[in-house]
Formats: sequence, C-alpha cells, structure tokens
Amino acid sequence: MFVAMPGSSGTYKWGRVMIEESASIELNAPVNTVWQVVNTINDWEKWHTAIESAERLTAGNWIPGFRFRQKSERIEFIYTITEVELGHTASWSGSRVGLTRYMNVELRSLEGGTEVLLTQSAAGFRAVGPLGFLVRRGMRRNLRAWTQGLRKVLAEQPTIGS
Repeated sequence: MFVAMPGSSGTYKWGRVMIEESASIELNAPVNTVWQVVNTINDWEKWHTAIESAERLTAGNWIPGFRFRQKSERIEFIYTITEVELGHTASWSGSRVGLTRYMNVELRSLEGGTEVLLTQSAAGFRAVGPLGFLVRRGMRRNLRAWTQGLRKVLAEQPTIGS
C-alpha cells in the first residue's frame, strides 16, 4: 500500500494513492472529427507538443487490449486500452517501475461542437512525496498540450459531418 506524504493530495483507489488532474475543452467540430484526431495515434506527435513519438503496436480499431507506444519527456510507456466506446470514450494505462499512468478521454456532443473531457491519473511510489510534485506537473503539462493541440489541429482541418 502506498501512503500519501503530508501536503500531497490524491484519492485512494485499490489501496493505493492516486493523483489526478483533469481538463476540458469545447471545440467547434463534430464528435466524429474530434474522435478521428484522438484515434490517430501515429499523428499525435504532430499536434501534441509533449509527445516526442507515438505508434500503434496493434492493428485495427481500439478495443480493450489494443496497445501503443508513447514517448514524452524522454520517458517511453507502452499503453494498453482498458475501456473504449468507439467514437465517444477511451481509457488506457501503462506502467514503468514505480509509476502507473492512466488516461481517459471522453467526447460529448454539443450543439455546434464537442466537449472533450480529459482525466489523467498516476499511482505508485513515484506518484507521491517529492517525486509526486514532478509527476503532477508533468500531468498538467500533458493535459495543457492535449487541449491546445486539439484546438490547433482541428482549427486547421475542414469540418466533416456531425
């Protein structure tokens, strides 16, 4: 079991401390267009400033068990899709020594656009104490890169259907 250090915040899940950050953004694009950008892993590095490289390790649609590699801030993770509702939500997780990272992307249709809800969390001994500060800062940077990158890449694309 991991124990929170004084001054750290987090929730307890499965007997472990998890730190969590979230962000949301409203985009002037239909859900299917936003999903296509989110689903195209090999292009993430083109619009997501925190990702150095990303590649699919599994062919086909996202399903639980689908795997991909992502390198950001010189750290490489192999992620596995844990839950997915094609076109609407996806969750994935990946682990390295002392740190498990989780990400959830949810798309909600709005009149004239899409709301994107992003939640990132981390667990493990590297997610608490002094290292937890660095992990949380990296999570905030990553979420900011998601929101800014999605806004930019979708502003550059023509809108296709809804």
